[in-house]
Amino acid sequence: MQVAQQLSGTPKGLLCVSAPKAFARHVLHPLLLRFLVQWPQVQLHLIASDHDMDPIREGVDLMIRITRHPPEGFVARELMSIKQVLCASPAYLAEHPAIAHPADLSAHSCLSLGEDAHDRRWRFRQGDIETEVVVQGRYTVNHSALRLDAIVAGLGLCTLPDYVARAALEQGTAVQVLPNWDFMGHYGGSAYALYPPTRFVSPSLRALIDHLVAALARP
Repeated sequence: MQVAQQLSGTPKGLLCVSAPKAFARHVLHPLLLRFLVQWPQVQLHLIASDHDMDPIREGVDLMIRITRHPPEGFVARELMSIKQVLCASPAYLAEHPAIAHPADLSAHSCLSLGEDAHDRRWRFRQGDIETEVVVQGRYTVNHSALRLDAIVAGLGLCTLPDYVARAALEQGTAVQVLPNWDFMGHYGGSAYALYPPTRFVSPSLRALIDHLVAALARP
């Protein structure tokens, strides 16, 4: 019966999906809700985790990973490009020295992840020019939404995934700083949907991948 259902072409059954926490909250979760409404016979188990998972050992049907180079040994579908943007509140910028170059950040309060020593070394690129600055700040936190709250409160500057910063930038509670420079952090590149080539692509898995690709291809 289960095999017959899998081959029937109708999306149904259980799918397990993993994704980084911030991406799951801000991007993936709303799309999964729409998918569940569209396909009432599908069940979804979403694992929001910033740790890479073993899809075979942990029973994950589809992984979302943000990287510049998708790992070998997986079928990869690119979903969307992701940039890190440097932001601060208008009030903070009005009360502190102007920032015209990444080197100016050394005189500012900058919020980093605090996960390792390299988190305070911020690299930027503009065309063929690359530069690195060691930053300092009063608050370190490895959660993008919490860093956003902190900069809106006026505690300094931080880098955020563009999908996390978008609403605050549109509302004017945050302002992008050094927009002509690209931040070269680890968390950037593109979001990819990944699954092992040995994984049976059921109608439900195929429908989910197509749903995500179509939704995230829009401007």
